[in-house]
Amino acid sequence: MFGMKRFRQYILGRKVLEHSDHVALSFLRHTKDPVAQQPRWLDYIEQFDIAIQHRSGPAHRAADALSRHLCEALGSCPQCTRNVGAGN
Repeated sequence: MFGMKRFRQYILGRKVLEHSDHVALSFLRHTKDPVAQQPRWLDYIEQFDIAIQHRSGPAHRAADALSRHLCEALGSCPQCTRNVGAGN
């Protein structure tokens, strides 16, 4: 929701394919009885031409590269001299 509100002027009137690891988000439009904030979210989302496609977490390598430490991927880190494989 934050991204849609923030970048509304760029995505309004365009076809957008959203890749998300949030599986519940892909089922939001198919909910029979939305509760709490969901009806407001659905009302706001309907102005956009957005298709939401689920991707599992490990398939988001670009996002993982930005949010994870190098030592988690390699097992040891030349930057912090931490050895993850040893249990430190």
